[in-house]
Amino acid sequence: MSEVLVVGDAIVDFVFGDVDHVPNPGEEMVASRFEVRPGGSAGYASLGLAAQDVDVRVSTPIGTDPLSEQWLTFMSDHGVNTELVDRIPDTGISTAAAILTDTDRSFVTYRGAAATTSVEPPDVGSADIVLISGFAQAPYLWSVDGVAAIQTLSESDAPILLDTNWSPSGWQEAFDEILPSIDYLLANDTEVRRLGGSDSISDAAGTLVDRGVGSCIIKAGEEGCLVVDTDGIKTVPTDFATAVDTCGAGDFFNAGFISALSAGASVTAAARRGNRVAGAAIGVFSIHEKLELINSLS
Repeated sequence: MSEVLVVGDAIVDFVFGDVDHVPNPGEEMVASRFEVRPGGSAGYASLGLAAQDVDVRVSTPIGTDPLSEQWLTFMSDHGVNTELVDRIPDTGISTAAAILTDTDRSFVTYRGAAATTSVEPPDVGSADIVLISGFAQAPYLWSVDGVAAIQTLSESDAPILLDTNWSPSGWQEAFDEILPSIDYLLANDTEVRRLGGSDSISDAAGTLVDRGVGSCIIKAGEEGCLVVDTDGIKTVPTDFATAVDTCGAGDFFNAGFISALSAGASVTAAARRGNRVAGAAIGVFSIHEKLELINSLS
């Protein structure tokens, strides 16, 4: 059985659903749905992989507060190996308030333990695939040591996948340094346009491939997925899914993509699996329901 190492950010999300709009200054609103979710890009991807019976280890910094304990216990209870989780003394886990409207999502994030620069990413060890998830949310990965560690990871036989999960400030210089080390860049259409410096998805992705990334796997919502590499561009359509909650959708896509890739599937077949897993996840609100639906996929 293949083993996946997930490196990145751990966040506890406070998710408010079914609101008409993001509150204006001074405005109070009432949400009809709410859930506290142990997540973050690394957390959601790890949970999605474990729900598909993939052997997964997660490496990420968390704090020593009660929310850190909740995150750690939830991961372990759902089949994620947490032996590589780094506990940072006297700090709390990263947290985010997510506000879900009918058309979009908005976030306010406190980086907490992920803001430390004292954490060293682990060696590949026995992993067959490495996912670096939530790179833009994890300042410890932008440091000189973090960049060097990622470059060292790429020297192994394990393919390296990276999801940036766009966030403001500070990470793009480090991203430019590690780009040639990445076999698969996983990003949404907006992120690819920004990273590649073009309004054209194909041109932007082509620029990233020219700069050294192996393949761009572009998540485009209802349009499915685009695969861009030196052979050109392929479109992998998806079935329509009514979106109830898109929080973590890209991370669950990553879990589906990697689970298929780890089983020897082609890149296009892996993209189809990613579409299916993401489609299942966005159709329900509760994290427990999301994982149950992912687990039920054939």
